[in-house]
Amino acid sequence: MSTLLQESSFTEDKKNIHDTLNSMCVALNNNNIKVASKYLLDNALLVRPTGNPLTKKDWINMLNSKDVNIKKSELMDINKIDINRDWAFVCYTLHEIFSYKGNENDDVSVCTALLKKVPNVRLGAPGVWKISNLQRSTGRSPNEPLPKFI
Repeated sequence: MSTLLQESSFTEDKKNIHDTLNSMCVALNNNNIKVASKYLLDNALLVRPTGNPLTKKDWINMLNSKDVNIKKSELMDINKIDINRDWAFVCYTLHEIFSYKGNENDDVSVCTALLKKVPNVRLGAPGVWKISNLQRSTGRSPNEPLPKFI
């Protein structure tokens, strides 16, 4: 494969991964958990800041419960991205405002995610990126200095 083609493919994949993460945030902003969950593989594993793992089904149930109220989910930055064919590692920063069990949170957190490029259900369409594994850091106040990535 030519270098130009590789760079073009990387740029396209990087944009599509950004769009996946951003679209998931938009769906969460609209409280549309069903749409947000479409960006996860069926066997996805999500690890909360406590270290407690959730399956996709657990995550959907948690977000649909009365314990969680999402007010804002914003993709602030993609800090690092590595892509190897149909797998990608992404480190990104989120700003989220939500309540959990009555506790108000206004958090900037760092997430690491492993995404897999899977066939699109539309014939002839390019593959789509979905999250296989996601881990979120503990949040910090938006008034605190943001983490610095090289």
